[in-house]
Amino acid sequence: MSTPLADPPNQSKHKSHLRILVVDDEKQILRLNSKALIHSGYAVDTAEDGGAAWDAIQAVSYGLLITDNQMPRVTGVELVKKCRGARMPLPVILASGARPAEPESLQLAAMLLKPFTGAQLVKTVRVVLHGKLPSNTAPNLRQCARLILAYESASARATGLKGSRASRVCDRLRGPLSSLTGAGGYSILVSRALVLAGAEVPWLRAVEIKGDGSLEDLDELTTKLDPLTIEEGEVVLVSQLLGLLVSLIGSALTLPLCQRIWPTIDDLAL
Repeated sequence: MSTPLADPPNQSKHKSHLRILVVDDEKQILRLNSKALIHSGYAVDTAEDGGAAWDAIQAVSYGLLITDNQMPRVTGVELVKKCRGARMPLPVILASGARPAEPESLQLAAMLLKPFTGAQLVKTVRVVLHGKLPSNTAPNLRQCARLILAYESASARATGLKGSRASRVCDRLRGPLSSLTGAGGYSILVSRALVLAGAEVPWLRAVEIKGDGSLEDLDELTTKLDPLTIEEGEVVLVSQLLGLLVSLIGSALTLPLCQRIWPTIDDLAL
């Protein structure tokens, strides 16, 4: 079973969606890694083998998995393959003494080779959870986000809808993404997108994630900001969400999904 550790004080609502599961069969390493993350403000659960970790992952919505490889019952690689087979949108850091064979198939967010320090672990976690989109993918994703948001603007004018276009984009994606990842997986994707976007656009840090994955306070915030500021934030948020979706299922599946939701946009490209 995983062992929940106390949440750090003053934890924000959306950060609670970034609870981390740390897995290692060496108790000393498990304790040191967990301690480093808790001191950096993260909520952490632990498991001492891959089997217990798999049970925990199915019971709790985690924002990140950090796992050793060579463990009893279920190895780290086997654990990651279980997650990928179940279409879980869970970023994984493999923290092991050796590189696995064919790491590309595991879709790892990062690898750490033992031994590493607590500072190296925290730095890697921050890059994975709060880093920016890769520079080679950002332009296409942002252009795609602009086209989708422009569609939502036209739709709002035609129907008299008010509020944030980004909120409507998330609402349209909720059904398709929940069918791929489950309701908990959808919430994790939106939560991670908001954290990533907030690192680039500070006013988005005031937005909270509700239990169903909807964006609390975003509609209200967009009534208080100038149009250019709103547009900047919405483009970054939607592009981050699209980027996470591409990382999960690939562009070959993401593009048709978007085209089904927004069929009149004929020049979407990822």
